[in-house]
Amino acid sequence: MPDHAIFGGVLRSEIHFPDLRPAGGGGGGAHPTWSFHRSPEAPPPDAGEFLGEVAFDAGSHLRVSKTPRGLRFVYTDTGVFDVSADGRDIVWFPTPDADLDLALIDVAGRVMAGALHLSGLLCLHGSAVALTHGGIAFLAPKHYGKSTLALAMTRGGAKLLTDDTLPVELGHPIQLWPGVHSVRLWADSAERLAPDRIGTSREYGGKHVLDELSKDALANHVAPLSAVYILSPPPQTPSGPATRSRLADVPAAMALVQHTKIGALLGKSEAPALFERAVAVARDVPVYSLEYERDFAHVDHLVQQLLEWHSRPPGPTA
Repeated sequence: MPDHAIFGGVLRSEIHFPDLRPAGGGGGGAHPTWSFHRSPEAPPPDAGEFLGEVAFDAGSHLRVSKTPRGLRFVYTDTGVFDVSADGRDIVWFPTPDADLDLALIDVAGRVMAGALHLSGLLCLHGSAVALTHGGIAFLAPKHYGKSTLALAMTRGGAKLLTDDTLPVELGHPIQLWPGVHSVRLWADSAERLAPDRIGTSREYGGKHVLDELSKDALANHVAPLSAVYILSPPPQTPSGPATRSRLADVPAAMALVQHTKIGALLGKSEAPALFERAVAVARDVPVYSLEYERDFAHVDHLVQQLLEWHSRPPGPTA
């Protein structure tokens, strides 16, 4: 079975993932970190605890439950995904008319986020880049430009760590894991930052998916987390350079929880674990509110400001 590189590990799958790069050793070599298997059987009965659900714009629906075996993700359009309690094994029970491409996107997104959560990581919804002295993460709601800023940072010499799903490993130091190296951009961002790539990009959810970035622009290694930025463009466009304000520990932890990848789907039973992990990150890593002029004409100035702030090794946290 082919091995794919994702989140700093190896995903062994009988199905090829077009968005993922082959693992370094080729197929079947290294011991896999995770395994993905498609089952022809019906899924086992769900006797678990309901955690959360969400409806998508396209009309599909996701329901998440906690079972004695781990986590279960039930998508109305692609099927059931069971994640083992240790987060290492994923079994897919497809619907009869499941779209394979959509199913693989589900796996690389929320399902893998569930696996990472079960492994003890804090999985955030954002983008991250690696610099000389560590990685920096960008968190924000949709349409705030996380992916745009991350891609713009690579033009300034940073390396893309991940886009959309951002795994954070607790410890000393706090570490960022590399993730999926495809970037999803709205048409206006793609036209400004990658006009030569639009013709070869795929589309998903109205966005251009850029999945053939230069190897020189990618980071395939874990990086110590130097800072987290909550993108906060004010309602009225400011004039002048970007500014950042450090959040106190508790507001910082709350902001991290707000921007978890699947926190809203994990329910009250997992809330204490999420908050505990967020507190651990906020205690050791500065979390900033970043105010900036949200205009393509000024994105290069924002990149240079961020590079200047992180041109030296981070000092000890308070």
